Amino acid sequence: MPVSSSSGSFERFAPMAWLLSGDDLRFFEDYPQIAARFRRSRYKVFLGYLRELDAEIAAFHRESFRLVSLGAWDLLTHLCRNRAILLYHQARLFQAALYYRWLPNRADVLPMVRISLTAIEQTVTA
Repeated sequence: MPVSSSSGSFERFAPMAWLLSGDDLRFFEDYPQIAARFRRSRYKVFLGYLRELDAEIAAFHRESFRLVSLGAWDLLTHLCRNRAILLYHQARLFQAALYYRWLPNRADVLPMVRISLTAIEQTVTA
């Protein structure tokens, strides 16, 4: 399983917690074109991290359901619940990225990102 039970392997996703910070955009308030390019580049980097996180979660699901196929049927309910939690928080991370990219002055997405990353880490490392 690529995502190990230690939090060390999850640390590489730490930049996701600050990449969509609105504070950085306030620096460029007087330069809207620069702010738009900055927001676009941060959005692309965040999506790169999100794709990598999605791949890690998919590997987690494959390994988890492999255990069920080997006879650990008592884990099925727990694994299905975890899958639903992970899918929900993956969608929230994507939603946060879209809000950051297209609604920069109307939405502070950092709390949403931090909550979802924490929930994903707790679900995967539990």
